[in-house]
Amino acid sequence: MSEKKFLYWMAISESETVRFSDLAHMMAKAMHPSDSELDHYGVTRFNLEDELPRVVRNGGLVVRNPAGLGKDTFTHGAALQRTVILPSDLRPFLAERSIELRLTPHGSGPDYWTLENAAAALQAQEGWHNGTRRSFQDQLQEAAQRDEVAIHDPHTCLPIKSPQARTYWELVTPADVNAWLERQAAPYRWNVEVTVADAMPLAEAEITYHYPMFERLKPRTPWTGGRMVDTDVLTLEDAASMATKHAGEPVTIGDFLRAAARGEITLRAIVHRTAKVRKYDGGIYCNRGQENENQVPAGAIATLPLTACKHLANVSRASWRTFDGFEMVDGVLQRYTKGQLVDGEPAFETLLDDCRVVGYDVRALADEYIAHEATQAEPKAGPVMAGGGNDGEMWKVKARERASEIIKRQKAKDLHPSQENIADEIANEFRTGGVMGAGGKPLTGAYIKRHALKGISSAQNKQISTSIRQGK
Repeated sequence: MSEKKFLYWMAISESETVRFSDLAHMMAKAMHPSDSELDHYGVTRFNLEDELPRVVRNGGLVVRNPAGLGKDTFTHGAALQRTVILPSDLRPFLAERSIELRLTPHGSGPDYWTLENAAAALQAQEGWHNGTRRSFQDQLQEAAQRDEVAIHDPHTCLPIKSPQARTYWELVTPADVNAWLERQAAPYRWNVEVTVADAMPLAEAEITYHYPMFERLKPRTPWTGGRMVDTDVLTLEDAASMATKHAGEPVTIGDFLRAAARGEITLRAIVHRTAKVRKYDGGIYCNRGQENENQVPAGAIATLPLTACKHLANVSRASWRTFDGFEMVDGVLQRYTKGQLVDGEPAFETLLDDCRVVGYDVRALADEYIAHEATQAEPKAGPVMAGGGNDGEMWKVKARERASEIIKRQKAKDLHPSQENIADEIANEFRTGGVMGAGGKPLTGAYIKRHALKGISSAQNKQISTSIRQGK
């Protein structure tokens, strides 16, 4: 039997229970951990807060009384919110949702740490070698034994005095350690926002590949948009201007942003400050062996993560911390998080003027507005068209019918998708169902929008407020 692969993971201490009232937040944060994903986090948490009580009542998750840890049978309202869940009960429930439950050892944060784990966390934060870590651990232990650093009982978490202050057992908090560091006039402090993930052994780091939802675009015709080669780096304004000239119809900055948000092209951005980074596994991300090892210099042009691309397409700005890489997996080019900013580094902020695309992607997107025009006048019959006329109009009828169904479905959720999103969903369904253009080429979302969805919009049903409650 092959080992199950998880899309997400969530860590808790091996000796702790999970409060039911915290579970929706913890699951949503595991699925959308980045600060740039707060909108997705909010929607996911909203849905989980509605779903989880039903799962408990249907027997899909065992909750327990916090007093004696017996199974709780009154699973309603405030009583349900007060219940707790054992890790052994939680693990199979999370696994069904592709979330791995990782149990962290005793005293490894985020609130309470053994002395040796506190020293290891500061080593990771400050980049110390092992000798410095051991010296710091000895000084911390001696200070705890002299009652200069507050220590806590590992069972009750209450402050205690312990002449032994064993490095592997008694606990300290980041606040305790920082108070001591301040009295010692140390030039550093322990980052109290350090996460359990940072304390996990580097050997546990794994690459998570993201299978593309949309195919990468490729150039199809000779370029006629001006002097440009595939490796040229262009602003969005220049890219839109040259793509428009090549296509013979407007190709906008918004078209580039939406294509990047779908993963059809790669969007890059200039970073305006030097920042420390690390590889996904804690190794060397860039500039190996040089003075600026693991530093992204000001002025570098980095590949934006897909979440940042989506934010730029939606609100024209993005905050991001991770760097995407690409690798061919089973013949498909897939994204993965190759590196990220170290703790303490503020997130990069990107505006539209910072964004760049290369000539290859400009050609590829521009061809989407002309390559099919000459070939898709008579779409190829497919399974969806079986039994109907094959006069080139049936696909338009089907597209309009699906658009109405999509609008009705989303309206029930108080959502109002744009024509672009509706057309893209239809294009995906057509590809899956075998509805192709002439020559076996797929019908693109842009082509479907122009030729089948004129006058169809969800905006007419839009209410004054469409906000979804968010919480954190």
